Amino acid sequence: MQEHNLLSKYQQENKTFSPRFVYHIGAESGFFSEYNNMILAMVYCFQHKMKFSIYSKDANFKYDKGWDDYFIPFCDEYGGFLHSLFNRRTNDRFKNNTLKKLDIALTYLFRKSNLRILTTYDLWDYIRSQKISAPYRFSSIGLIGDLRYICQQFINMTWNYNEESKSTIRQLIDSIDLPADYIGFHIRGGDKFTEAKIQEINVYIRKAESLSNLKEAFVLTDDYTIIESLRKNYPMWTFYTLCQPDERGYYHNQFKKESPTVKKSRYLKLFASMDLLSNSSLFVGTFSSNPGMYLGMRMNPEKTYSIDIPNWQIW
Repeated sequence: MQEHNLLSKYQQENKTFSPRFVYHIGAESGFFSEYNNMILAMVYCFQHKMKFSIYSKDANFKYDKGWDDYFIPFCDEYGGFLHSLFNRRTNDRFKNNTLKKLDIALTYLFRKSNLRILTTYDLWDYIRSQKISAPYRFSSIGLIGDLRYICQQFINMTWNYNEESKSTIRQLIDSIDLPADYIGFHIRGGDKFTEAKIQEINVYIRKAESLSNLKEAFVLTDDYTIIESLRKNYPMWTFYTLCQPDERGYYHNQFKKESPTVKKSRYLKLFASMDLLSNSSLFVGTFSSNPGMYLGMRMNPEKTYSIDIPNWQIW
């Protein structure tokens, strides 16, 4: 109920702002890179009284509509297909110099022909350079705190599944019969070496054992060999996961080629896993990953620990 009241207040305020900012979600990167930056963009827009909206009709996570495939709408879905072409983070999608210059020119014309509309590109650097420890005073909707706290409240406000997604995610969570208290791990694999150095598995376990006596854990991973290694090397622990034995790492470029049905199933399992991690007694992961950055916002700070970056940050 509290989140509903916050959302109602936010929507009333947001619709009075100008100019309009259109965040193109699902345009380029993995889901949590797109979502984390959306939350940061919402904070920036509210602080500077810009009307926030999204464009998700071509989102790389869609199977039919876009955002509404999984979640309840929280703001306007705005714009036509030109946003698909010219509303992006950067302008470097072509290696050919002539095509690159043409692309930049067309993007510039698109932006200048819509003077009351700001695109992802216009605000990208600003939303990612907000001060983490500065006080944010959104008194009109009852929020005062640092950036991490405000982001947590905006996540609570936007992370609301539609009925179909809610039912499927509930079934996935119930299928593994977790105890009431457990450790949450996110252990990276696949193409995540492109974001930051992949840590050894024992580093996660040592960190958890220094913080808690719990020996039950839920593990988010996309590589089942990690589960096999954990169970072999740490027999005193009990590990739960939604990862299946045939999953041997996530590679974003390969995943983009999957069918909408396969994508839908994988995303729902990912969302269920994130819910399980957020409900853990404490989380051990990496703030240099987008899921780790997300959980660092969603969970209370005293329950989140990173083995690579000591403090939560925008990256």
